[in-house]
Amino acid sequence: MNRRTFLAGGVATGTSLALAGCLDRVTGLIDDSPTVLDEPDMYDEMRQSRDDGYLGFPIHNDELPAVTLPDALSDREVTTTEFVGEKHSLMTFIFTRCPEACPVVVSNLARVQLDAVEEGYDDEMAFMPVTFDPEYDTPDVLEEFSEANGADPGADNWHFLRPEDEQRADEVVNGTFGADYEYHSEEEREQEGMPDDMAYSHLYLILLTNKDGYVERGYNGSRLPNASGLVQDVREVVEGW
Repeated sequence: MNRRTFLAGGVATGTSLALAGCLDRVTGLIDDSPTVLDEPDMYDEMRQSRDDGYLGFPIHNDELPAVTLPDALSDREVTTTEFVGEKHSLMTFIFTRCPEACPVVVSNLARVQLDAVEEGYDDEMAFMPVTFDPEYDTPDVLEEFSEANGADPGADNWHFLRPEDEQRADEVVNGTFGADYEYHSEEEREQEGMPDDMAYSHLYLILLTNKDGYVERGYNGSRLPNASGLVQDVREVVEGW
């Protein structure tokens, strides 16, 4: 039974949830939002852009898209929505050759993974970083990258998703999730004065999704939180559930 169904059932049967001061809060959760966190800044503008098709990635109150990809660190495939009803999740989209934000983004997920162990909510979380550079990002590379950025790749809650090929990466990352990336050839990088290892330009994106499968936050660009900010938001979702 998901959170919204449970809450609605409590109100309908007139249980203790209807005590003074509680009913308005609970019905507000049911009627207004399937999420714990409040709407982010400029949410109305983002929602309009999302509804008009200009903003491609999921935002607050959207359902997490369902795709199935191989988990590079295990012998099975993972569906992004398979943890719905059981765990909150964090996703991001990276390539390990990235000299700038990708290591930072993954290290922020790793910091949440560590906090979850320390605070006892590790069995309530699933971490699903996704590479869009599967040719270079082999399982060994992804395992080393995870460790180098503070994650425990052997933990049951860490799933590094690796599309089968470049076409599938484009379908999933650019298409389904709208986490736009673009490949730059060696010649293009040289002409533009880009670093040799900056093979892709891409949108920096982290998706925090609750147990009911609704996105609590679609952090992107300048809205990306630091590690402590991400930990704080995740704790609020876990504790508010």
